[in-house]
Formats: sequence, C-alpha cells, structure tokens
Amino acid sequence: MVLKNIQVIVNKNTIGEIDFIIFDKKYNDFIHVELVYKYYIYENRFAKELDRYIGPNRNDTLVKKLTKLKNKQLPLLFKDETQKYLKAVSYTHLR
Repeated sequence: MVLKNIQVIVNKNTIGEIDFIIFDKKYNDFIHVELVYKYYIYENRFAKELDRYIGPNRNDTLVKKLTKLKNKQLPLLFKDETQKYLKAVSYTHLR
C-alpha cells in the first residue's frame, strides 16, 4: 500500500476520496482500490432484482451505490485535480 484515504480538495472543497493506492510489484504499476461495504435488506416486492436490495434507512439502495461508484468515485482518479495531487503526494511518499 502506497497511499490511503486520499481526500481530493479543490478550493477548500472535498470533491472525493480515494481509499487506497497500491503498487503491484509483479506488473510494476499502481492500482486504485475502492473499499465498499454496506448492509442491504432484500425486498422481494420490487420487479427488478437489483432494485430489491435496499439499505436499512430505506433511502439507500444497491443501485444508488453502484451508480455513485460508477459516476463519481471511480472517475475521481482521472480528474486533473486528482492527478496533480497524486503526482505531488506520490513524489513525496515514493522517495
């Protein structure tokens, strides 16, 4: 593990957080890892299978979480702000 819990901040606003950056010695490359754990209740009254997994507060759903991961958390790595930050931090941590 090279870095963990990296908050990406732009103009004093947190635009996201990267959970882990690890280094794969076999392939000589960095890997971005997002760790997600949640508990969902299975409700069989919904037509679509994925819609049946809802959070305990009934507002959160597995579909919402997957959408957030796909559209916000995973693309965060490729934003210019994140790349600049990672280059600066990696330089410090990897020396």
